[in-house]
Amino acid sequence: ITVAYGVGDIGLRDHQTFVHWWANIGWTLISFLSAAKCFHTARRSHQRHRARAFAFFGAGCASWLLGMLVWNYLELVVGEFTPFPAVSELGFLGLVPPFLLGFYEYGRGERDAPLGLKLVGDYGVTLAAMVMITAVLYYVPARGHASALYVACALGYPVLHFSALSFALVSYWQREWGENRGVLGWLIAAMAVLKALTL
Repeated sequence: ITVAYGVGDIGLRDHQTFVHWWANIGWTLISFLSAAKCFHTARRSHQRHRARAFAFFGAGCASWLLGMLVWNYLELVVGEFTPFPAVSELGFLGLVPPFLLGFYEYGRGERDAPLGLKLVGDYGVTLAAMVMITAVLYYVPARGHASALYVACALGYPVLHFSALSFALVSYWQREWGENRGVLGWLIAAMAVLKALTL
């Protein structure tokens, strides 16, 4: 799907209306399939905390799907291309809380590292980075003439998605995962790609 999406985006570049249709269908299909796969995995999991984790991941993907459905309506029916900020932002930004809960649930039952200076330092670095990035991002727009809603939506993506990615990475580093390390690695990679795309 990703390859087909990229090929279509390049091949249709001279026809912007078709690019919007292609991109919207691609994003909608990917979010639908991701949500369906997560919910399917949750139903098949024999461990309760893993089932809850994938149910949360599915809820996050479903939130993005709802955002895409609103976005599709605004772009393809109303004809308002790249509507921003819009109600669809609630679905897009709403992906983050379920994913945070999913990463938390996924780590339950795993052996935690002792709460030593290293762990406190890791969390401190993560928090400091979040504060610094938020301050840098808000400084220039806050001095401009954009509305508060526009600024909040525009900066919500990098700040919230960075926070989710940081939380996932700290969880990854501070537990002994065993055979579950690979699955979590793929989830974190997906979050990293989404973080890059929403900058």
